[in-house]
Amino acid sequence: MTHGDSVLPRRTAVVVFLAFAFAYFLSALVRAVTATLAPTLAQEFSLQAADLGLLAGGYFLGFAAMQAAAGHVAGPAWPAQGGTGISGRCGGG
Repeated sequence: MTHGDSVLPRRTAVVVFLAFAFAYFLSALVRAVTATLAPTLAQEFSLQAADLGLLAGGYFLGFAAMQAAAGHVAGPAWPAQGGTGISGRCGGG
């Protein structure tokens, strides 16, 4: 191993993995909510299919914008540990 190579300790690797897994779970959960609640949303708010599509599209647009912003902040500020902290902040609301 050279000076530039580094391996995360097992405990740190598990924490990083769990943080990203939790963020992925939250993302998948929020995406699935629109599809799951579509009949209820359509009935309660008198929404058409196009309105539900706009709602889902707004989520994806917001998600994409947050990815760009989080990457911009995480890169220079915390190059080594930025992913976990930013994912936690973004996933936490």
